[in-house]
Amino acid sequence: IARAFEARHGRPLDVERAVVELVVSAGFSEQYGVRQLRRALEDLVEKPLSSIGQERWSNWPAVSVHVREGKIEIGPPQEVDDGATL
Repeated sequence: IARAFEARHGRPLDVERAVVELVVSAGFSEQYGVRQLRRALEDLVEKPLSSIGQERWSNWPAVSVHVREGKIEIGPPQEVDDGATL
């Protein structure tokens, strides 16, 4: 996702490791394995990212996807970056 986002929009997409862990947790079940992983990624990251609109983040140096209080948020870069990539 990060590479495609940067290629399309010309700015980096920084994804916290906690986001990756939350997506994996939501997309895995004992019964079905990782079948729902793609849907979890779409619901938790891709749809919210597309819904905020480029005009909102056009002045940010990068777009940060992070977890705050158990929920995924999208905003300007955070000071701490663990470098996880989706």
